[in-house]
Amino acid sequence: MTTRISETPPHPLCIMYNPRRKGHYLTDEAERWERMFSGLDELAKIENPDEIQVGKVNSLLGSVHLIQPFNWTSWNIPFPSTDEIPSLSLSDCVKQITRLSRADRTNEGVLWGALRSGILRALCSSAQQRAGGQRIGSLSDLSSNS
Repeated sequence: MTTRISETPPHPLCIMYNPRRKGHYLTDEAERWERMFSGLDELAKIENPDEIQVGKVNSLLGSVHLIQPFNWTSWNIPFPSTDEIPSLSLSDCVKQITRLSRADRTNEGVLWGALRSGILRALCSSAQQRAGGQRIGSLSDLSSNS
C-alpha cells in the first residue's frame, strides 16, 4: 500500500516516483525493509567505499528506523558474536546497529567492516524478525516492551 505525498522532495530510500501518476509515493514497511536489504547487499560488494557510499548505508538503516538516538558511548554491553545475534531483543539489535553507525564517525571502517562481514545484515535480519516486518518504534517504547 502506498500513500501519495504532494509537493515533497523525493527521498531516495523511502519514496518512489511513479511517472504514470506524476507523483512521489511513500513505500510501505515491507518495501522499505526489502529496499534496505537489497541496498546493503549491493553495497557490500564494494571494496573501498567513499563517503557517499557509507552515507547510503546509514540512509538505508535509517529508512527502517534502525539508527536511533541513545547514549551509545556509555552503553556497556559487549558486541555480540554471530551466534548470539539471533537471540538479541529488538532494542538490543537497534542499539548495536546504532553503535556501529555512530562509531564509524570516529573509527572509519567500523560500519563497512560490519557490512562486509555480514554482521550488520545479521543484526538487521534479527531486528526485522523481532519487529515482524513492521515499523520500529522509538527505543524508549521498545525498552519498556522488553
